[in-house]
Amino acid sequence: MDIFWKVMLILGTAVLTFLALFVIYYLIIWISLNQVFTHRQKRNPNLKYFEASDFADLNADKVELKNYEGITLRGYLYSLNGESVDTTDLIVFFHGWGMGHLAYTKEIRTLVLKTHKPVLAIDYQGCDLSDGKKTGGFYHALIDAKAIVHFAIRQFAPQTIHLVGHSWGGFVAANLLRLESFLEVKTITFISAPESMAKVGRAFLEGSTILERVLSLFARIRYGKIAQLTTSNSIMSSKIPTLFIHGEKDQVIAYKYSGLLYLNISRNKENIRPLIFQNKHHNPYLTEESEAALMMMLYRQHELKKTKNAQLLSSFYSSIDYGLLGNDDMIVFEVIAKLIKEHCNGAKN
Repeated sequence: MDIFWKVMLILGTAVLTFLALFVIYYLIIWISLNQVFTHRQKRNPNLKYFEASDFADLNADKVELKNYEGITLRGYLYSLNGESVDTTDLIVFFHGWGMGHLAYTKEIRTLVLKTHKPVLAIDYQGCDLSDGKKTGGFYHALIDAKAIVHFAIRQFAPQTIHLVGHSWGGFVAANLLRLESFLEVKTITFISAPESMAKVGRAFLEGSTILERVLSLFARIRYGKIAQLTTSNSIMSSKIPTLFIHGEKDQVIAYKYSGLLYLNISRNKENIRPLIFQNKHHNPYLTEESEAALMMMLYRQHELKKTKNAQLLSSFYSSIDYGLLGNDDMIVFEVIAKLIKEHCNGAKN
């Protein structure tokens, strides 16, 4: 073999080795990211999660349904205590990552009080109240949401449906109608919603456009066409009245990869209303004081867990001020309620 072919062989081997390492590296990132959204999600037993029984003015009726895989999903239909439940206008709430909808009981109550409309909230597969050893992944929440809305239409015969979601649930609310156009859906409100799973990975790892494209490719291979959905494309193509809420300091769903995109789209879309907070983070539905307290609580919990000191952790959990952690920003909920009321059955738009 002459020198030319020896050089070519060495170069070819080097290129193939580089490509193999490239694929393995990004595949490890993808598997890790996918695992985050796949494992079963449940409440922290050391923290208090409010339920309807904690509030004299809130009623909750149990509901359950089978998703398309035959797995039982559970939740509640929330309404004002002492009032007859009228589901002509129905709010469907989608929860975020890490637990089920009971992490949002205070917010659901505020929605009920501000709108005087019932709220249906059901946990996705593999989340808290619902069955399933795993969630099925980031995009499977959309499939469950589709089943939930079909159930709501059959069970409650609403004339108008209003989708509301936070974080992962915000992605669900913003993108659901790309799967199926439910005529009953009249408004969409999404809070701190990611643009896509790939954008979440890029933001967390502070990666490049290449990382995002590779993650998008793996997502397409794993989930099929549904992984092509992005929040910006979904709201760009929609004519439904939409409200999006985001904090510029959001470190979970980075503003520059999400809220800023939606804000730019809203400038040319009359049906999209932005509500951006300069000093808020991932939970902009809370007051600034309450959100700061929540972030500090989560940080302290994380630091104390590393010490593995059971006594310190126990003392910490018993000292949490849950009243401070869950103070909703009424300005936020008044804006949400205004949009919903404008497009309820019989309302003058």
